[in-house]
Amino acid sequence: MAEFGRENGDADLFMGDDALVLGLASGATVRRAARKAGVAERTAGRRLADPDFRRRVHEARAALFERAIGRLARAATKAADTLAALLDADSESVRLGAARALLELGSKLHESVTLENRIAELERSAAAKGNQAGTGDCLAKLTLEQKLELLERHRAANKLLQEIKPEDGCLRPHIEKSQDLSAGSEPAQRFA
Repeated sequence: MAEFGRENGDADLFMGDDALVLGLASGATVRRAARKAGVAERTAGRRLADPDFRRRVHEARAALFERAIGRLARAATKAADTLAALLDADSESVRLGAARALLELGSKLHESVTLENRIAELERSAAAKGNQAGTGDCLAKLTLEQKLELLERHRAANKLLQEIKPEDGCLRPHIEKSQDLSAGSEPAQRFA
C-alpha cells in the first residue's frame, strides 16, 4: 500500500510519516501517535519495524530534548535572577531561604561541571594512551549510563574520603582500595 501512495505522489503519506515520527518522539503511544498522524495503528507498527524509521524517531526525540534543555537554561537564568533578588527581601526567612537555595544549587552545579570536565579529561587521556598503545579508547566504548555509574562510584568514594577523619586510620586501607577501584580499569573492563 505504501508503494501505491508513492506511485501516486501521495504527499499525505509522507506528512503522516513525519507526524507519526513527531508523535512517537514526543512520547505518545503507538495508537495515539497513529491516530494523530492519520495512519492505521498497524501501519505505525510496520513503520516501527524499519530501522531507518526508528532512527528518525530517535533523532526527533533528541532534537526535542535539545530544545527543552535550551528552554530550561533560559528559565534557569531567570530563576537565578529571582533567587538573587530575594536576597534583598524584607523578610529574614525569605533571605535565608534564598541564600540556602543559591548555595546548595551553586554547589551542585559546580560539582556537575567539575565532573563533566573530569570525564572529558579522562576521555582525552584514555584516547591518547589508547592511540599510543594501539588498544583504542575504552571510555569511548562505554555507554552514557556506564559512564554515569563510574562517576557515581567515584563521587561515593570522594564523599567517603571527606567523611573520614585523620584519627580513623584503621579505615585507610579500605579508602585506598576504593580509590584504586574508582580510578582503575576494573569497572571499565566489566563493561567492555
